[in-house]
Formats: sequence, C-alpha cells, structure tokens
Amino acid sequence: MLWNGKEIVSIGDLMAVVEQCPTKDAARAFMREYVLENETARADVGYIAGYYDNQKKHQIFDWFDCVHPIFGTEDRDSETIFKIGLEMGRRRAK
Repeated sequence: MLWNGKEIVSIGDLMAVVEQCPTKDAARAFMREYVLENETARADVGYIAGYYDNQKKHQIFDWFDCVHPIFGTEDRDSETIFKIGLEMGRRRAK
C-alpha cells in the first residue's frame, strides 16, 4: 500500500506511518484506506502500539480505532507479558 508517497511493506514502514500521523483525523483517514488493503490492519496497528509507552499506546488505540490483538487495551507490565508469551509458546509447541 502507498500512503503519502511511501510504500508500506514492513512493520517498520507501518510504525513510521503511525508515528507521523499528526492528528486523529489523519489517523482515521489512513485506517479507512489500510483496512481496504489489509484484513488484519486493526490488529497490526494495535500490535505495534504495544511497543510504545502507555500514553502513546492509548493514543494509538484511540486515533487508529484499534486494540492490541492479545492484550486488548489493558496495560501490562513486562513480566506479565513475558509469562503470557511463554504460555502461548508452550501451547503452540504441543
């Protein structure tokens, strides 16, 4: 997908778009287009929100109308996230 003349082909490209959206209206405009191109758009943007601090993460959830695909909108500490990831890995390995 092209957005503002830049191709989005990686998570880094998507993060750059998220970081560069100057307003909620711009974020919503991006999402209107992105969901047409990518059926997992909301989950993808919600996932990358988890890489930011809580304030920025909740702004992304609000502006881009998304949630984290595993944790929803809950704030979790890194120890809890690690334990959840380990358990998910164990279940997949079976």
